[in-house]
Amino acid sequence: MPRLLAAVLLAFLPIFAAAQNTNPVSWYRQLTGSIGKNPVTMLLHKAGHLYKGYYYDESQQRPIYFRGDDTTYKDSVSLMAFGGIVQDESFVFAFDGEHAAGTWKSSGNKNSKKTFEFTATADTAATFQYVFTEGSAKLRPSHRNSPTGTYQSAAVWPVGKTPKDNLIKSVIRQIFDSTHHGSADIGAILLKDKKETLDGYRKDNLDASDSDLALMPASFSMDIENDVLICYTSPNILSLVHQYYAFTGGAHGNYGSAYMVLDLKARKRLQLHDIISEEGKKALGKLLEKNFRLQQHLRPNHSLQDAGLFSNTIEPTDNFYLTGKGIGFSYDPYEIGPYSSGQIDIFVPFTDLKGYLIKRQ
Repeated sequence: MPRLLAAVLLAFLPIFAAAQNTNPVSWYRQLTGSIGKNPVTMLLHKAGHLYKGYYYDESQQRPIYFRGDDTTYKDSVSLMAFGGIVQDESFVFAFDGEHAAGTWKSSGNKNSKKTFEFTATADTAATFQYVFTEGSAKLRPSHRNSPTGTYQSAAVWPVGKTPKDNLIKSVIRQIFDSTHHGSADIGAILLKDKKETLDGYRKDNLDASDSDLALMPASFSMDIENDVLICYTSPNILSLVHQYYAFTGGAHGNYGSAYMVLDLKARKRLQLHDIISEEGKKALGKLLEKNFRLQQHLRPNHSLQDAGLFSNTIEPTDNFYLTGKGIGFSYDPYEIGPYSSGQIDIFVPFTDLKGYLIKRQ
């Protein structure tokens, strides 16, 4: 999950819109290029000095999450990628807004360390903005060590007004509660949500005594993050992900990712029954187990519980993303494994689903 993997957080900033060419603080770019000889696509989201997003090898199209900054190395973007078959991947590259050039490395065990050239070119046509806002509120502003509530939200947002763009906007609005926001633009939506969240934080802790605040400041702290990113895109399919994190006291925060798959041609959000037949759904359990074992390098004689799952079976979930080469199923912490196992993502390639896929018009 991005929150747990982050090394740093952004400084508190006002809201920015990526489509403004005069303001380079935030933007979204789709890059196409290669790692060595392997064609890849990178979906890069920038807010301040923080970068995040997904990349995928075009031969598999399994999105791999990354996060990084442009401050670790001078004049370069530095990214760490998480969740792939190859662990501990990193990118370091110079980026002028259009061309990227640098290296990709895997830093696993001594037998698997590799370095390849990474080059890519960005699609400069502005199809999406990337908008973000941050803020904070102290419970007792007059107290030196007052508990603090922090808020951070960001979202991609189409720049056009076509029926396809309006579908995407409608889905993103629903993430932040469509009953409140109607047809509002994303900037207004995020600012309203920030105000309501921080106002609610103050109100919920209005009766907290000064002695309790001093004794247990962490119990009265709050940290909220929401982010809507693109994890796969093609002319007909768009897979969005809402990443969320909430700490409201306690041993640790809770986090997860909710995926939304949009058929841009049919202008609808896809459900699992739109993609896989009923017979295919019955076969998914075995296919999920097969691909989980491959991803975890789990031997046939080892149970799924040996790999940290609660059960020796895996049931399909409605929380999925779609690419041109397969379907990824995502499970939040505690869903099929303990918190320590983190978010579990299992990618099932279409080659495993032959005969089960529903043909879409």
